[in-house]
Amino acid sequence: MKTQVTETQYICDVCGTVANGDFWIDMHVNDDYIDSYYCPIDLCKECMKNYQHFLEEHPQDMMRFVNARRGEPQCSEINKKTLIRELKHVSQGKTGGR
Repeated sequence: MKTQVTETQYICDVCGTVANGDFWIDMHVNDDYIDSYYCPIDLCKECMKNYQHFLEEHPQDMMRFVNARRGEPQCSEINKKTLIRELKHVSQGKTGGR
């Protein structure tokens, strides 16, 4: 009897390569752990760097573009689409618009 093995591979939502990037932030207030926040979309390592720069450039909006592990906030579908659009724009700027 033959065995079939299925492997799940995540693809970068921005450039279409293997999504091997990671990002998280742990938040502590007065030595109390509050939550961990992570990227709400699948990204490769290069696009994850762009995501980090995007968050640094938009600190007042940062919580709109992260997911919390234990509770709120969760990035809305509209914000995910906005984030992907912005990261594609950054990516195309770096590559000359592939």
